Amino acid sequence: HTRPDLILMDGATEGMLKVVVVDVAIAFDEDANMQRAHQMKIEHYTELAHAICAGSGVETETKVEIVPIVVGSLGVGVDGLTDTVTF
Repeated sequence: HTRPDLILMDGATEGMLKVVVVDVAIAFDEDANMQRAHQMKIEHYTELAHAICAGSGVETETKVEIVPIVVGSLGVGVDGLTDTVTF
């Protein structure tokens, strides 16, 4: 399925559309598992990102960012998460 948890859209700048696709995953608290979950989310939503760009209109520049939020099953978060999204 390609239903992310959250899609944020900013079209405030004329001729520019910024879309952030956010999806949350819970993984076992082990670096390899958390990195794998992060990469899988990016791969999973890449096709959706391309579809958003293709359907946004010829006169509009579109930037799509995929932001996977991976949290460990015991509450461990991903370092640098607050630096990930800039809107």
